Amino acid sequence: MVRKTNRKSVERSDSRNLLKKALEARDTMHSELEKGNFNSAASSAVKCAINACNALTVAVSGEISSGKKHEDAAFLLVEKVKGKDVREAENIFRRIVGKKTDIDYSVKLARRGDAESLVRYADEFLEWVESRMPPEYK
Repeated sequence: MVRKTNRKSVERSDSRNLLKKALEARDTMHSELEKGNFNSAASSAVKCAINACNALTVAVSGEISSGKKHEDAAFLLVEKVKGKDVREAENIFRRIVGKKTDIDYSVKLARRGDAESLVRYADEFLEWVESRMPPEYK
């Protein structure tokens, strides 16, 4: 059974803008990691994953998650994107966005290992998204 999530309709062509945001966040996360700015790198990794997920769901369905939790986007991803590799990508996405509250709102600082791990996961997820994007929306 697929969980019902809040969503809104958007133009499928808007997926290009979301993908561009994901790519820019990827560049930022790598740059910040290189500078030793682990909090910024980790935060950018989360933004990269969220925008990448939204880009793909918009491209394939014209819908974007509008739920209160970023994890809701994972349900929409599984519902709209088909293939045996979707569950694995969903798990990577959940690992990333599951850290958002700690990264963006906690008083704790991100450690090098945490940031490197999130950057690696975000790279992997973005690569998967790009491989699944319909050619007309790349």
